[in-house]
Amino acid sequence: KTVASNLCRYLFFCFVVILFFRGVAQPGSALRSGRRGRRFKSYHPDQIYSSAEMKLFYTYILFSRSKNRFYTGSTNDLNRRFEEHNSGHTKSTKSGIPWEFVFTKSFNNNSDARKFEMKIKKMKSRKFIEQLIESNENDIADLLKP
Repeated sequence: KTVASNLCRYLFFCFVVILFFRGVAQPGSALRSGRRGRRFKSYHPDQIYSSAEMKLFYTYILFSRSKNRFYTGSTNDLNRRFEEHNSGHTKSTKSGIPWEFVFTKSFNNNSDARKFEMKIKKMKSRKFIEQLIESNENDIADLLKP
């Protein structure tokens, strides 16, 4: 075998390795930086909480009277998220201040809350959102209880 053919094989091997490992970062760095990609599927199931410390996740819809528009989101802390929207911390809702809750629905895990949020957003229908607000799925009455 000639040196040229060995060199070609070596370069081909390097090319394949680079293509295969392209974009692969250090283990855990994606989690630290928060970059998971659009279609990221976690290999870790949602954390299971005991009934005494049950953590709820929420899908919510806000309404801005000044902009006459709805905003859909999900969170595990409605009060914190509401304050962020109304204080201008969230770029997409800054121009619609003040916002008010018109719909909430609670879930036992984050993935279900996010799936429901995506379902609402994919509908892209004001009529669908208004029907959802009037439906029996709306937990807003539970939220307003003292």
